[in-house]
Amino acid sequence: MIAMHVTPLPGTLTKRGLLWGAVAAVNGQVWRMESRTSAPRALARLLVEHGIADQPVELTSDAIRDGSVQRMPGLIRFPSLHKMARKTIVENAATPIKAAPFVKMVDSSARSGQKQGGMVDPPSYGDPPSQNDKFE
Repeated sequence: MIAMHVTPLPGTLTKRGLLWGAVAAVNGQVWRMESRTSAPRALARLLVEHGIADQPVELTSDAIRDGSVQRMPGLIRFPSLHKMARKTIVENAATPIKAAPFVKMVDSSARSGQKQGGMVDPPSYGDPPSQNDKFE
C-alpha cells in the first residue's frame, strides 16, 4: 500500500488555479509531482513509469482554510496505482470537473514549469505520509 499526500502550494494561485504538490515514499525513495490538476494521478503515472508494482493507494489531502494550509479529515482509497495512473481530471467552460482517460502529450518539455516531477526534495511539500500514520 502506498500512502500519498497532496497539498496546495502557497504562492502559486493564478486565475488558472493553484499548483498542487503530491508526495509519496515508496521503497525508501521520496517521489514528488506538481500539477494544477490531479497531482496525485500525475504522481501515480510517474511511479508506474519507474516500475513501481501495482498496489492500493491511500491519499490524504490538505486544503487552504482561513488563509492557512490545514490537513483535511479522512482519506481516499484507490484500489490500484495503475488504474489511478490511467486517468486525469479535466474541466473547461463546457465540461464540469470529471475524470477522463489520460492522453500523454508528445512534447511536454515545451511547457516548462507546468508539470515537474521526480525524485526531488523541495521544502514546500512537507514530509511524506508514513505507513504507520493513523488516518483520522
